[in-house]
Amino acid sequence: CSSLETIEIPNSVSSIGDGAFEGCSSLKTIVIPDSITSIGYEVFKGCSSLETIEIPNSVSSIGDGAFEGCSSLKTIVIPDSITSIGYGAFGGCSSLETIEIPNSVSSIGDMAFNGCSSLETIEIPNSVSSIGYRAFWGCSSLDAIEIPDDVSSIGEGVLADCDALNSIQVAEDNQFYKSVDNCLLSKDGLSLISGCNISIIPDSATSIGKYAFEGCTSLEAIEIPNSVTSIGDGAFEGCSGLKAIKIPDSVTSIGKYAFYGCSSLEAIEIPDSVSSIGKDAFAGRNLIAITIHEKNPVKAFLLIQNAGFIKEHITLNVPIGTGYAYRHTPFFAKFKMIIAKVR
Repeated sequence: CSSLETIEIPNSVSSIGDGAFEGCSSLKTIVIPDSITSIGYEVFKGCSSLETIEIPNSVSSIGDGAFEGCSSLKTIVIPDSITSIGYGAFGGCSSLETIEIPNSVSSIGDMAFNGCSSLETIEIPNSVSSIGYRAFWGCSSLDAIEIPDDVSSIGEGVLADCDALNSIQVAEDNQFYKSVDNCLLSKDGLSLISGCNISIIPDSATSIGKYAFEGCTSLEAIEIPNSVTSIGDGAFEGCSGLKAIKIPDSVTSIGKYAFYGCSSLEAIEIPDSVSSIGKDAFAGRNLIAITIHEKNPVKAFLLIQNAGFIKEHITLNVPIGTGYAYRHTPFFAKFKMIIAKVR
């Protein structure tokens, strides 16, 4: 139906089935009557010419991916009959500038607003109790967000790639989460869930969660306190402005892709305390120096073999007295240079 530009649904229709108008790329206007009670899965997916739509009060649910890829959609009014916003419901609505979520909504699904790159503000009502995985991923114009009182569940990567974000606040009466210095934390302060370009990691945090700072492209430097023991998968992935970071000797594990794509990061020091490094944790072509404290090259190999280092580009600094052993270990022999200077 790529040539269909407008359609009026009669009052006799009570539901719009899954994928009913999917790929109708010329559809600009549609009138949904108040006889409709549900909008199904991927109903308007790929309707890239659709600019506005009004959902009547009769509708109680918006299905997964219902408006995914409606890249011309600028405004939408969600009625107060809606109780949940499904998985990827507005994913890729890159022209969507404002949206009002009514007090009737209790859950915002996984990836619900992912890729809404023009969305500057969003107000989450007090009725919401759960916000899904990567719900606001890639909302690159969003500059502030406040988590209300009753939210009890927040998915990983909820604010990943929100590279304009400069304010993260949590309502004081929330029993499950809190904010400190623009960090979203568990109420006990131990788990850091999300951060932004101006976050300061508090010394209560013991873990930096998955995708916590992913896509914070303006983040140039950040101090990880000695309280932190683990850095999660993708924690700083795509932080292309990050020039320096010190991993404290409290850290024991670094997750996969933790510093992947940190294209301004030229040097990294791995302390003795680190016992595991995930796949491609440091993958990137700009890294030119690694300092490692492990004296046994076999143990060092087991630690960093999958970290994504481009060996031919990198100078490896190792403990004094271990240079010969490192140079004669096949894995390390491929490094650009090995210098035994670490005390």
